[in-house]
Amino acid sequence: MDRLKRVRGQKWDDWGRQAEQFTGVAWRRDPGGKLETKRQWTKVNDGIWRMYSAELIDPAQTFEVKLENLREQQPGIVAFDLSFIAALNLHGRQAQWIRGVQLYSFSAEGSARVRLRVGCELGSQLDLRQLPPVIQLKPVVRAAELRLDEFRIDRVSKLGGEFAQQLTAAVRGELDDQLQKKSGDLVEKLNRELQKNETKLKISLKEAAKLPGVPQAKPFLPGDVRDALGK
Repeated sequence: MDRLKRVRGQKWDDWGRQAEQFTGVAWRRDPGGKLETKRQWTKVNDGIWRMYSAELIDPAQTFEVKLENLREQQPGIVAFDLSFIAALNLHGRQAQWIRGVQLYSFSAEGSARVRLRVGCELGSQLDLRQLPPVIQLKPVVRAAELRLDEFRIDRVSKLGGEFAQQLTAAVRGELDDQLQKKSGDLVEKLNRELQKNETKLKISLKEAAKLPGVPQAKPFLPGDVRDALGK
């Protein structure tokens, strides 16, 4: 288990929802002998409860990075697409209560592959203030999207049929919604992080020469950077 590195996100949709239920009337007499009544209530479980969780397992083994569509955007600027692909384990549970009585409860387990696709532009310049010189990278994110590549439910406990279809649709819908929400301001967030870490975006010529895609990108790089990298 030490080898497994888990990152988990959970959402509770009306889980634990309760409603007040009338339980009777309490009777008492006040000091003057007058009869008083008080209605009594208690809270009971009620409604449809749903819980979803997604877990990233062993990213060292399942996480993929793909470099695609390498091209020259303008002189000295390289454009490309990066895809980050993660495998998730999914779990969902649904229960229905009516005024304290549980009608059913079941769970489902499945898996998914989520892709973060980022459209980037990369400028670079040779920093001669250090010896040996280093390359200052200047990346800018132009587009970013989170999407679901694969989704399947592998097991449904206790009940099947229509209930299983409901939970499958609910888990898939919730995952799609969350990915769409997170995609909204992703470009801004990524560029903000790049700006905060600009001083860290320096790389030695030796390290730069080993990066994937550098041989293909070299013709598009600024002349001094291209010359420093050599053949």
